[in-house]
Amino acid sequence: MKRLAIPIVNNVLSEAFGQCSSCFFFDIEEKRATHSFQKQVPADIDTSRLPDWFRTEGATDIVFHNVDASIVKRFIELKINVFVGIELLPTNVLLEKFENGSLTSNSKKLN
Repeated sequence: MKRLAIPIVNNVLSEAFGQCSSCFFFDIEEKRATHSFQKQVPADIDTSRLPDWFRTEGATDIVFHNVDASIVKRFIELKINVFVGIELLPTNVLLEKFENGSLTSNSKKLN
């Protein structure tokens, strides 16, 4: 099973990592979402500690628009797959792209 994490603002992918208020999590089995839930991101947590929070939530994959390269490095250390430079789209569209394998990174969006 995979667990896809999409940090959001107003039900759309957050423009900058660390500015999201909540996150959608999707459990994926056999390329289909079997369960989803939304969780508030702790307001008192430092951005540099967010990768560890996502790991404790069971994330195996995460989607970003803009993110600092040091944060990406920490996710990789935690063995969480990252998708960087993704368009600011609604969660359902991003989920569909993940399920059908068309979600791809754009490394030009690394800060």
